[in-house]
Amino acid sequence: MPTAFFLRCALETSCKTIVEIGTYDGQRIITLKSLLPDRECYGLDVLKTFEKPFESCGVKFDFFSPRFTNKTYNKPLLVCNGTLCYFEESQLQEFLKSLNSKGFSLAFVEPTSANRVRYYHIEELQIKNSIKRSGISYYHNYDRLLAESGFKMVTNISDGADRSLNLTVPEFSCRYFAVPTS
Repeated sequence: MPTAFFLRCALETSCKTIVEIGTYDGQRIITLKSLLPDRECYGLDVLKTFEKPFESCGVKFDFFSPRFTNKTYNKPLLVCNGTLCYFEESQLQEFLKSLNSKGFSLAFVEPTSANRVRYYHIEELQIKNSIKRSGISYYHNYDRLLAESGFKMVTNISDGADRSLNLTVPEFSCRYFAVPTS
């Protein structure tokens, strides 16, 4: 499902470059490249086991570093699935501001944001700051972080309960599509 959402966002923004962070095996970005062969595509992996840059099926793969925004891209779209929750809030805000300054549009799917955390006995809690999800990940208030970083929300869609990201408690995933305001 994220691939179809990312494809829709790429078509709506008329992007010329697609960058995926957290690319893992590269199948999602390779699929996008095959469907949009005129786009320049990059897959940036976050795993420490990533060895060296390579190219496959027209996609350039490399290890993720926030410095990738130092490069100039043509109408860029950043896509990711379940990766931003591993940033601490201050790191994420700095990263989002950097993306905005380079003109990136964003399409991502993450565990439900902190302003939508659902509990069995409470319908919804409004939480301003990020909260710890596990030892190394967070529920972020993406709506607030995006707005504070200069992005305008195009769409924000909550999906039903999903155990794919958390094996103990059903989570909700949320799809975000945001563009720079300027």
